[in-house]
Amino acid sequence: MDKGIIKGFEKLINSDMVKNIYPMIDHIDIISVEEHPLYVGYIMFIKIYLNDPSINKDNMDELNFDPHYLADYHIKRYSKYLGLDLVNVTFAVYGPDNNLITYWG
Repeated sequence: MDKGIIKGFEKLINSDMVKNIYPMIDHIDIISVEEHPLYVGYIMFIKIYLNDPSINKDNMDELNFDPHYLADYHIKRYSKYLGLDLVNVTFAVYGPDNNLITYWG
């Protein structure tokens, strides 16, 4: 995968398009993008860093943060702007103290 495309995509998902929907996101790092072994497309792993210390695994929905929807809908939708076909997006969510809140993958 071209590193320029990955950096461009990282800028896109850290733009106001995502932060206006999820203001509790500080930033998102793309950790890896690999070809899917069984399908035509890619698997992406991202780390989501939050800026709100009150968010935890049990109250995310109440605070309007759904990392599954972020990954499965928004990240996959925005990837099409750069010609990426994401089959799967896995993620880890971290609080402002860099402690792991939840993981899916």
